[in-house]
Amino acid sequence: MQSPIEEISDAYLFLDKPGNIIQWDLNAPFAGYAILIDAKLLSKAVKDISFANYDRQEALFLTGEEKETLYDLFKKAFIEFQKRNCSKEVFISYASLILSYSQIHYERQFESRSKIYTKLVADFYKQLDAHLHETVALSFRG
Repeated sequence: MQSPIEEISDAYLFLDKPGNIIQWDLNAPFAGYAILIDAKLLSKAVKDISFANYDRQEALFLTGEEKETLYDLFKKAFIEFQKRNCSKEVFISYASLILSYSQIHYERQFESRSKIYTKLVADFYKQLDAHLHETVALSFRG
């Protein structure tokens, strides 16, 4: 039997909280879904999600089964969104399911990684934020 790390696919999920700036600089083409929802709409769903109040998240590396489950939910949410009479409640329910499954999958990922790695990622984001704030401050001065 393979360990969860050995079962990792080439798929990942990235979650961030409202208000954070997201910028991607990707060299290779990619495909996927993105759901951007106002925090007020998800407030009930996120209150029990342990990673919801983190400032930044590392990518969630998905196993093949996790990828299939989440892809199916994203696809169904997208189909609902495209409907002429899209149900906000159904759409939010899909987003809530995605977050619930993500919670389970993050727990699997964090169990398989050391605390040192998590600290390293947090330190990286802290330094990156400091650099971005410094760059923005310099651009307004000059």
